[in-house]
Amino acid sequence: MKRNIWLTLGFGALITSSYAWDGALLRLGLKDADIQRIAEQECRKDYLGELPYGTSTARKALKGMTEEERAQAVREVAAVAKALVLSPAFEAAHDEYIKKRYNAVNHGLKIQSQEEKIKAASKNPDAMMADMQRQVGIQMAKSYSQMDAASLKLMFDQDLENWKQSAAATGSDAAKYKKILAKGNSLKALQQSNPEEFRKGYAVLKSSELGGPDNWADLQAGGDAAAKEEQQKNYNQYALHPVLKKKLAEFVKLARSVDYEAQTTTAGVRKFVKPDYERRPNNWKLLFRVGKAPSLAAAQVAEQMMKEL
Repeated sequence: MKRNIWLTLGFGALITSSYAWDGALLRLGLKDADIQRIAEQECRKDYLGELPYGTSTARKALKGMTEEERAQAVREVAAVAKALVLSPAFEAAHDEYIKKRYNAVNHGLKIQSQEEKIKAASKNPDAMMADMQRQVGIQMAKSYSQMDAASLKLMFDQDLENWKQSAAATGSDAAKYKKILAKGNSLKALQQSNPEEFRKGYAVLKSSELGGPDNWADLQAGGDAAAKEEQQKNYNQYALHPVLKKKLAEFVKLARSVDYEAQTTTAGVRKFVKPDYERRPNNWKLLFRVGKAPSLAAAQVAEQMMKEL
């Protein structure tokens, strides 16, 4: 046994000095720093990667245990880990991390799935098109508001020419572009006298041209709403409970896929008799070495935890 089995659960836990060290925790020689480090590593990624190594003390202790003793150690440590990783303090620390790392914030917004968007669009295609134009206008205005002054001037000069041509045409949009051109001409003087107001005014013109908000206040509000929606999407992806549920499900599937009765040969390097097993992932081979009882004990705890999430 070369690794610490309880870590394969992927729970992670933030152990503090207020918790008593007894039973399996004491026998494995686990310390606050060990648990905190591994908890952060495992809960801050949204996939089940290589199962982590434990401390050298834990590996030695587990190596000297029988398979049933290792299974019991898994249950004891997992019970503590489960309680701690689901604590409000741990979740708050996780939320703070993903806010900085992934711009993930919980605003309590309901994000429509792609299927829901398609269904809504089929019921009201005009509303969908209007919303798309609005979003395009907001995004275009955002990019213009962040552009450097030299590039902005080039774009503005080109737009003025385009607006003149559109305003002089006889199509249905001529009236629209006459208004845009008039506003554009009034902005020219602001390029030197008030660059910031010019930037805002130009952003509004581009937004209105594309069907987005036609004033700065609505443009800002739309941009803020879009930013919050993006933060909510990120939060839904990286929040602690969804991440745990995904990792636990992957672990359970892995643990139950292992052939714990597989035959091996000890001639030279230990290998599986079945060549196909040699091509299995490292985590599959790790759980085989850990043994059936502790691996399935971990899977049972993981399944129970998924029901509670």
